[in-house]
Amino acid sequence: MLLMLVLLATSTFAQKTIFSQAVGNDTLKIKADMCLWTRGWWQTTTDSLNKRTTDNTFGRAYGFVGVTAQFSKYGYLRYYYDQGEISGKPAYDLYAGLTCCNLDFRFGQLKLPAGYDVITAPWRVDFIDNTLQSQNRTPTGLTRDIGALLTYNHKYFQTVLGLVNGNGRNMTKDNNQYKDVAFRLVASPLGNQNLVVGGNLYWGSDTFTGQDHSRPFKRLAGELLWTQPKYFVRGEFLTGQDSTGKDSTGAATGNREFMAFYAAAGLRVGAIQPVLRYERFTLNDKLTSNLTFGVNYFLFHDMFKPMLDVSLIRDEARKTNSTKVMLQIQAAFW
Repeated sequence: MLLMLVLLATSTFAQKTIFSQAVGNDTLKIKADMCLWTRGWWQTTTDSLNKRTTDNTFGRAYGFVGVTAQFSKYGYLRYYYDQGEISGKPAYDLYAGLTCCNLDFRFGQLKLPAGYDVITAPWRVDFIDNTLQSQNRTPTGLTRDIGALLTYNHKYFQTVLGLVNGNGRNMTKDNNQYKDVAFRLVASPLGNQNLVVGGNLYWGSDTFTGQDHSRPFKRLAGELLWTQPKYFVRGEFLTGQDSTGKDSTGAATGNREFMAFYAAAGLRVGAIQPVLRYERFTLNDKLTSNLTFGVNYFLFHDMFKPMLDVSLIRDEARKTNSTKVMLQIQAAFW
């Protein structure tokens, strides 16, 4: 029954453009996209005393729906609501945009240009879980915020500059005296998206603890992606530092420092795609590593995708070793 409902909901959007109407010399187009997924997982954990615990659960169905209204080739509005996102927390985009001469300007709540692992649409993901570094791209977690983005697209490179409140997603009240800066620059040496290399940064100083008690932070990242129709290889490196506060004199009381990277690869053989990812996340000299083996199966022109992942996790901070098995069923239209 669940499978039938998923496929029925997906087939509701049988075309990308669901409405088109001439308005004078221009055209108004309404476009829709949708993705649904549900998952379950089982995990066993062994601590430093060899005590073993087991946990398992079935997740409810998650999903997103997006609607874009485009007027002529210059102006557009975008609304996107994500019931679960990959992290299981609701999120939405709501912004207006203008595009002309390879420039694109957006204003509203939107995703920040924080690398492939963050900006990839849910239906394109190759692994069920986000990487260990994804929650640390900004001090407020996964990267949606209210502000403005200016993008320049060229055959051989793309650059994005953003200015945002810095409060995080779904936060309409701005309690940050300062604003955060996001920047991404990637090159495409072959003149296409097969090879992408570059980096991004996120920098700011918040005043959540009160005026004159700002806490500076910074993120620096590098990214490399090689994609072909039958395989992909990619990796990202991230380093960051957060001030944990200041005393009454304004002196810093400490820092939260971390460094992370991952390398991932996948091979498409017919409808089957084996994938592999290794990642490390070091927080204040405590290491967490994760090795994930997975397999994805594509049906109905890649619109329906069962996914199976097995992760081996070692956490030095908690002194635990875990094995996690995840199953996800996904259906999408794009």
